[in-house]
Amino acid sequence: NAPAIDVLDRTGATAVIDLLLDCLDVLETLIEDVADGKDSGTASYALIERLKALSGTLSEPEEGGGQTEDRPAGAAPAAPAGEKADAKKKLVRVKVTIERLDNLMNLVSELVISKARFSDIAAAWHIDPLSESLQQFDRICLDLQEEVLQTRLVPVSQIFERYPRMVRDLARKLGKEVNLEMSGSEIEIDRTLLEEISDLLVHLLRNAVDHGIELPEQRVAGGKAAVGLLRLSAKRERGAVHISVSDDGGGIDFEEIAKSAVLKGILQSVEAAALGPQDVLNILCAPGFSTAREVTDVSGRGVGMDVVKSRIDALNGKLEMRSQKGAGSEFFIQLPLTLAIIQALLVKVRLEIYAIPLSNVLEIVSVAEDELSTIASREVLTLREEVLPLLSLARAFGASGAAALAAGPARLKVVIVEMGGKKVGLLVDTLIGRREIVVKPLSSMIKIRTFSGATILGDGRVVPIIDVAALTEIKSDVAA
Repeated sequence: NAPAIDVLDRTGATAVIDLLLDCLDVLETLIEDVADGKDSGTASYALIERLKALSGTLSEPEEGGGQTEDRPAGAAPAAPAGEKADAKKKLVRVKVTIERLDNLMNLVSELVISKARFSDIAAAWHIDPLSESLQQFDRICLDLQEEVLQTRLVPVSQIFERYPRMVRDLARKLGKEVNLEMSGSEIEIDRTLLEEISDLLVHLLRNAVDHGIELPEQRVAGGKAAVGLLRLSAKRERGAVHISVSDDGGGIDFEEIAKSAVLKGILQSVEAAALGPQDVLNILCAPGFSTAREVTDVSGRGVGMDVVKSRIDALNGKLEMRSQKGAGSEFFIQLPLTLAIIQALLVKVRLEIYAIPLSNVLEIVSVAEDELSTIASREVLTLREEVLPLLSLARAFGASGAAALAAGPARLKVVIVEMGGKKVGLLVDTLIGRREIVVKPLSSMIKIRTFSGATILGDGRVVPIIDVAALTEIKSDVAA
């Protein structure tokens, strides 16, 4: 774990930090002047004098505080700090362009598609020797895929290191005292995902400093330390990356959120009486929702959260929240390690095949038609005392053809999916099974809200990948 970064302490170190940051700002401006061939008129003389004064203060030795280390005559000088004793062990690094990494990933993706094609041929023609060879080929593909994915991983420290300065400047602007603790900076994630989540973390951190952590006098009056604590952590668990942003501030007032949601027509009074953490998060992520009494240039609790949630959903991730009034809040982000190759459930609806990301699938159930019920003209399924809305993919996608008739009593196949705390039962005709698929993005000219991309099966068929986040927003219904 990285040590705590005191972004606004109440010792003399604050002046030193201010001076060093001012130096960085001036150096950046001077370098830009040289690159652009212009003079912005940045004065550095006063800064040099401040540095000289600071240098003189720090160079004065304390009485009795100095220590010397005697070295025996003829002894070799000590090796420079940080130098390895064994010079033979050297780490060789090779620079590879991002374009080459992308090309390599595309080739591996095509290899995965070809592997699926060979597997289909071997199964269709019952070619045992080919099936045996494909088992070894499959292992090699998996190893190659893992190695390529590893080359695309970069540590989250590349974005984490930007935040201490931002938090410090914002805290000082708001008259607050905040310590930022960061851990898990060494955790690696796909570079594409890293670029996507950078701005999302800025939203969450700014919200925590602005509306989460109280002013020093308010904290002291409430029995807290004057300095607030903000934590940013990352860890890798079960093939996913978990990022947490938490603070020990005032927390979220559920009652205030409920009142505001009722006034804005987002909730009914009856619904507002039984709000849970995930319900509150969904309200906070509603476009334009905010409880701020005045508009400022700092993100408010709720302002920008709709962007955070929609982008996390687009990345096949999850956003969760825990909060307690007076004790602080914590936001959890779960993301896949990569977006290029994912596990999916293939289903058939009439004559079409669709892929559902396995990360969104909770379970698959088989029910009889008489187990369904209707609430407010909508078909629902009661599963373990939980009422779930149903959505017919045949009707939602306008699939053509007749449903396959099963032998024996008619049973409906329902895939229970979840996104952002919302669960929906998807009615399908046939379950094909679990497959590893390559995600191909849709062209910018093709705008289909219910699909997040497409994949290619072994037989060359193009299969749409269902956007579960979009489906959970569609009005639930059931096709006959």
